[in-house]
Amino acid sequence: MIPTLVWNGFVLSKLWYWFMVPTFNCAPLGVVPAIGIQLIISLIVSKVDKNLSQDTLEQTVYQIASAFVIPLFFLIVGAFVSLFL
Repeated sequence: MIPTLVWNGFVLSKLWYWFMVPTFNCAPLGVVPAIGIQLIISLIVSKVDKNLSQDTLEQTVYQIASAFVIPLFFLIVGAFVSLFL
């Protein structure tokens, strides 16, 4: 869980730097504040998984992989889009 928070915070801080700083003239966002923002966003949009008791190894591997792959996808797309700013 902690590596996921740090990874998401890093990705959020990079996306913030690429898009929010030049667009709105905001201050850059560090990784630690980005982790806090990520926690707030997760709390607001979280949903209760009704199948927690049916957790299998396959589901666990999928959840861990998606926790790193989805932010990586956003980071790659964000890096590409930032080239056009």
